[in-house]
Order: sequence, then C-alpha cells, then structure tokens
Amino acid sequence: MAIKILHTADWQLGKAFGKFPDEAAVPLREQRILSVKKIATLAQQHKVDAVLVAGDVFEFETIAEKTLHQTLHAMSGFSGAWLMLPGNHDPGTADSVWTQLRQLDPPGNIVILDKPQAYQLPDKDAVVLSAPLQRKHESVDTTEWFDGHATKSDTIRIGLAHGSVDNRLPERGEAPNTISDKRAEKANLDYLALGDWHGMLQVDKRCWYSGTHETDRFRDNDSGNVLLVTIEKHGELPKVEVLQSGHYRWRQLTVAIHGAEGADDLERALQALGDPPDNLVLQVTLQGTADLESRARIEKVATRWSGLARHFELREETLVSRASEDDLEQIGRAGFVFEAVNTLRGLAEDPNNQQAAVADLALQLLYAQHKQLVNKR
Repeated sequence: MAIKILHTADWQLGKAFGKFPDEAAVPLREQRILSVKKIATLAQQHKVDAVLVAGDVFEFETIAEKTLHQTLHAMSGFSGAWLMLPGNHDPGTADSVWTQLRQLDPPGNIVILDKPQAYQLPDKDAVVLSAPLQRKHESVDTTEWFDGHATKSDTIRIGLAHGSVDNRLPERGEAPNTISDKRAEKANLDYLALGDWHGMLQVDKRCWYSGTHETDRFRDNDSGNVLLVTIEKHGELPKVEVLQSGHYRWRQLTVAIHGAEGADDLERALQALGDPPDNLVLQVTLQGTADLESRARIEKVATRWSGLARHFELREETLVSRASEDDLEQIGRAGFVFEAVNTLRGLAEDPNNQQAAVADLALQLLYAQHKQLVNKR
C-alpha cells in the first residue's frame, strides 16, 4: 500500500533575527510560524499520511510559551500525524522545549520522537525510524541502529534524522553530528528524511534534505520548500515533489553602475526580480563609479525601495564617487563648498588614503546637503 509524507525541517521557531531592525525582524520571526500553517494546508490538500519534521523545530532549548501555543495552532490545520524530531538547536534533554510542549497537553496527532524508536504509521505497513539528538553534539552516528532493526519484508522503511551526511555536503552543516552517506543503503531504507542543511538537497536517490521551510539567510540554496514524498511499496524508489512553503524571498544583487545611468541600472535590476516588493529581503551591492549627481539619484531609488521591501540593505563600499565637471559647475567654482568638495575629492581618490571611504561618504553628504539648500531657495 502506497504512503505519502511531507518532509520538512529546520523551522527554528523563535529565531530572533537580531541583526535586523525591529521593523524587519518581527515579521520575519512571525512568518516562520505562518509558514507552518502553510505546511498544514499543503498536508491536508495532498492527503498525506504524516508530516515528518527532521529536527530544529525550535531555535532554542527553551521557548516562550506563547510561541508554543502559536505553533500548535499553526499545526491544527492538518489532523494527521506530525512526527517531531529534536535537533541540535532543540535537543531532547531532560529539561527541554519538548518537556515544555508536553506540559501543554498537545493533541494526540503530535508525536514527539525524542527517543530512538520505530514509529508505526497509523493504518499503514510503514515505520519511521527516528534518530533524535539528545544533546547538541553527538560523538556517534545516531542513525546506526537503523541497520539492525528488523521489519517484515514488505514494510516501508523511512529514516528520520538530523545532522551532516559524510562526504556529500558542499560544506559542513550547523553542528558536527555526522551521518553515514551509506545509511539508506545499509539500513534498507526507502527514504531518509534529513534536517540540518538549510537548503533543499538530494544526497542520493533515497536521501534528501528538505531545507528550511522559510528562507532565513542570504544563500542561493533552494530553501523555502517542503518535499512531498510518495512511496508505492518497499524497495521502489520514492517519488519526490518540491512544494513551495516559504513567503519571503531573500535576494542578493550586485549591480554595476555606469556613470549617469546608475540610478536606472539599479531600478531595472530591482524591477527584474519580479517578486512583490513587500515579499523581498534584499542585500544590494553597487560596483563602479558615479558622479555626485548620479549618486544622489541612486540614493533616491534606494530610499524608495527601503520603504517598499521588507528589508533593504545597500552596500556601497565598491562604488566610488567622482565629482564631475557638471557637479562642480552646479556647486560653483568658488567659496567654501567648492573648496571643501575639492579637498574631499582629493582624499577620496587617493589610493594611499586609509580614510578614502570616509572622505567619499562625506563628499556625497556635502553634495546632497548643498543641493537641498539650493532647491529651497
């Protein structure tokens, strides 16, 4: 008999986003719970037999009770089994977030797998073998016991674990909890559902990382998804379908600035993203050279997008200001402002000046202030 599961991981509910201002951090934090609600909707729509959450459900070992209540409410849209696995952020210690959750008397369809066990899926000839982390760092492969656990010859076998697969990741995962890259084969698994790596990644034909359900960093790793896994019978390859669960799109752009066209270059690059601006978390790096008038127009574009996007971070370290002849004509070739601009221009363009970046910023601010005063006259 075929089974269907949703594989997800690394929700990290309660994540603070401390490097962001409050107006961005609060909605980013809240969206992680709202995207759990989206997972519940997807599970109900696709009539899955269970949702497998492969560790790091919560960001910390203890969590505010309000966050736990919000999590349970978000999950209520799916009445089937939720199989919850402790990871390195929320290990299954004696006094942990899982103890807190049990004290809230959660619904019976929420199954906390904080001990290694074989969980029989209700009304299905399928078992889920769990390898929870019971401390942040395990010195042994917690999935090794899968190999020796016997089941009937036609039972579908699914592994659920959290850690770094040996020899298969582009870089190490968050914590050194290693898992053999041969585990699915050695344990005769039909599917191995993993967490820890925050991007979606196929390790082999039977082993996947789902990645985090809601993107949480600037990295092109195909995050913000869950995996719909269909297994027809034991021994057949699983069918894996990617479903989008994330809301925010984290985008890094590098925009080459070409003189007087710089503001248009930036606007075109931002428009080309195609996403609604309020869904975007942006980090934009500008490269090239711009005169002072162009720089002022670029700042206007950046200010507007700062208001539109959920978060907008502009990096201008590699954009150099060059006061053009037109800039100097607008200022006037005499007086204090002209002398100050000339001095700052020399400092900003001096390759041996360690404060060149400071002089460059001062040059921009002086020009902007001068234009503002002139326009008020």
